[in-house]
Amino acid sequence: MPPRAEVLYTPPIEEVKFYTDKEGKRSTVIMFPGQGTQYVGMGKELCTDDNSEVQTLYREAEEVFGRSLLGLTEEDLSKTLWAQPAIFVHSEARRLVLAKQNPVTPPFYLGNSLGIYNALYAAGAFHSFKDALFLIKARAESMQKACDLVETGLFAFLIRLKDGQTISEKQKAAFEELRERFTNNDLGRYLEADINESQFVAGATKANIAEMKQEYEEWLQNWAQEEGYEDVEQARNDLGFAFVDIDVSGAFHSPYMTNDRADRDFKLKLMKTRFRKTRVPVIANTTALPIQTPEEIREELYDHLDKPVLLRQSFDFLESQGVKILWDIGEKGVMARIARARGKMDIRRVAVGASAAAGAAAITIAVVYFRRRREKY
Repeated sequence: MPPRAEVLYTPPIEEVKFYTDKEGKRSTVIMFPGQGTQYVGMGKELCTDDNSEVQTLYREAEEVFGRSLLGLTEEDLSKTLWAQPAIFVHSEARRLVLAKQNPVTPPFYLGNSLGIYNALYAAGAFHSFKDALFLIKARAESMQKACDLVETGLFAFLIRLKDGQTISEKQKAAFEELRERFTNNDLGRYLEADINESQFVAGATKANIAEMKQEYEEWLQNWAQEEGYEDVEQARNDLGFAFVDIDVSGAFHSPYMTNDRADRDFKLKLMKTRFRKTRVPVIANTTALPIQTPEEIREELYDHLDKPVLLRQSFDFLESQGVKILWDIGEKGVMARIARARGKMDIRRVAVGASAAAGAAAITIAVVYFRRRREKY
């Protein structure tokens, strides 16, 4: 029988080896992705005969959720109830494969939304993998109930910048005007994630999102007229703004995610979950500050349901601590693209794939290096 997954990479704190740069400084952080990065078949490429640890992860997940996460359909993954555990287990599987080849620990872990559970597990906050799975299950069920009550969603609003391009003062002023309009709480529009100077994510009802798209088109026409454009499409291209729907089932990290029954059920499960002090700090999504103690972890995970994710501020904190390199553990490189837009750190995407070697399936890891964009926004 394969060893239990939770025992594999949770060494005592005195045995932890840290990522260091050439000067011996702890300068590398691992990032975990959130919901919206799911895809059909995720994890199958990692469940090979020589990766018994990964097989153990999926076997334990099947025991908790009552079905295999490897066979989820596109319809399944469109639901929070299944997308969250699928992403959580897949991200941990990728971390295990990475750890087998490079068994060292960063000075901080960072996770986007759901990814904070991966960050906490990697840092040793949970007593077992199943403890983490049961809490993920309670969280997914709570959020699914909230999604079923009101039809909500998320969208990203961003400036598409070409390599070498910086944000103009005209773009910045227009972007901030629209950010204020599209995150107006009084209109039921909530900031979900403050990502960087050129992108934010917001949540609202589906009907409200449709209204905002129309508002943007009307705003663009007025702006083009004021700026002297004869062609609205030329104004659109010059601004570079984009309104992008996100593939999730609800307005996460907003008041839409809380209701009396679901909130009570999750809080009860959270209070019953045993936590340990983490071996290294995890950056909290809601404060962009490091947390380690069980009390801090419980407070963060409870607030996490209806408060925005402060990614921009998290990156600011990591930079202040001397972090120079960010590794994105996710398959799609979402966190890498978000961090790359800042242009202040080297971003590395961990690409894990299966290849044939000597007639047997082997797992190989490639680290994709993104050039640092040096311009300052």
